[in-house]
Amino acid sequence: MLFASVIRRAGRRIASIVTVGSLVAVGALLFSTPAAAATALVECVGSNKITFSPPLTGTPTLTAISIASSSTCITVGSPQVTSATIAVSFFATRDCDEVLDGLDVPASPLPLTWNAGSSVATVNVANVVVQGQAQISTQIGTVTSGLFTGGTFLREAVLLNLDISAGCLSPGGLSEIDGTSSMTIVDLF
Repeated sequence: MLFASVIRRAGRRIASIVTVGSLVAVGALLFSTPAAAATALVECVGSNKITFSPPLTGTPTLTAISIASSSTCITVGSPQVTSATIAVSFFATRDCDEVLDGLDVPASPLPLTWNAGSSVATVNVANVVVQGQAQISTQIGTVTSGLFTGGTFLREAVLLNLDISAGCLSPGGLSEIDGTSSMTIVDLF
């Protein structure tokens, strides 16, 4: 048990380093030279909901995990996008301890539905970092089809561990987590 705890802490530190390194790499890519400029094609903020069926408890169980994100967006140019949704479902064996240490999700593909059409983003980097009572999930990739094809995809979702702990301690287990999300698609030129 002690060994698992040490491994978990080391994993979180590595994830923090990888996340910071990934964000620095994207920042360097976006702002490295005066000739390399980035234009935000769309920026979105909204909510994120993750549901577990059956609910998670202290015992590892095969569960259906659904992630739904709904956002309000602004765009530069056409098309005029005002809203976005993301819906992903998958099965995995999870328990409450694993979720408290950072809920990992499949990296790719990520379907994006806009009020003006749809896209698919291929996520190349996906990291979860637990900072204090917050879990910050970062996804970085490329829009491979539909609206904004070729754009660089950046998404961050935040969940509170206090909500996870309360759900895990409830008699029925953890059935859902709510949080916030932000998403930006930039065009490099």
